Amino acid sequence: MGGILQGELKVWIPAGGSLRSSPVPLSGELSERLLFPKVIGTKIYNADDTGQLVLRATCGDAGWEPEEPTLNVGESFYVEAPHEFVWSRAFVFNSGDSPTATAIRISNQPRNQQISPGDFLSLAVEASSTNRLLYQWQINGNDIVNATDPTLVIPQAGSEHFGKYWVKIWDEKSWVWSDIAVVQAASSLAPRLTIEQDYQRRGMVLISQGTSGRKGAIEVSTDLIQWTELGGTEPIDENAVLDRWSSQAARFYRIRLD
Repeated sequence: MGGILQGELKVWIPAGGSLRSSPVPLSGELSERLLFPKVIGTKIYNADDTGQLVLRATCGDAGWEPEEPTLNVGESFYVEAPHEFVWSRAFVFNSGDSPTATAIRISNQPRNQQISPGDFLSLAVEASSTNRLLYQWQINGNDIVNATDPTLVIPQAGSEHFGKYWVKIWDEKSWVWSDIAVVQAASSLAPRLTIEQDYQRRGMVLISQGTSGRKGAIEVSTDLIQWTELGGTEPIDENAVLDRWSSQAARFYRIRLD
């Protein structure tokens, strides 16, 4: 015997890789039926009979390619996400739940920002529905008083305003959560380059931090003496690129800031 979860069900999708499944006892298309967010750059994998991960679909500008994954009830899958976000789904037992249980669609998500104390801070979300929409902004999981509009404005931000923001959007039928937007101090991150192997072993993923608003480039070397600007990379998101290379020679990377 078991229970069926009801109400507002949320699954946190972290940046990088994670194993996830839907808490809603429904089968069908991952986004159209189960309302998994279409975050560009997200990849969905399944394990084959040997336990190896096999790429099933990638979310691009036009949606899922080569096709949207379809899940069985309770089926798990492996997610590779470019950044953290929330997978939200409303479900009420025996209420006629259907793929169109929510008409809310988010067209523009709030974006990460780096600001200095005293700066003007504005975060915005754009959403549409066939019903009247309501909003509630949160910071680090706590409601922000009187922050009930699509745009959150803080005329003079202080240190207490640094953190993770998202907004709950709902109508008379259901609700969704926006992506997470990180607001941090402009000087809080020292320039840093993180190097990781790509999940599909296509090369190296280079993630730059602390470079927002500054001009520079990633450089590469094979001997730590001669450095050249790295070219021919594939963008993953605004802070990460993929360097495809098959040479067995040592390869070193660094950030150059002008």
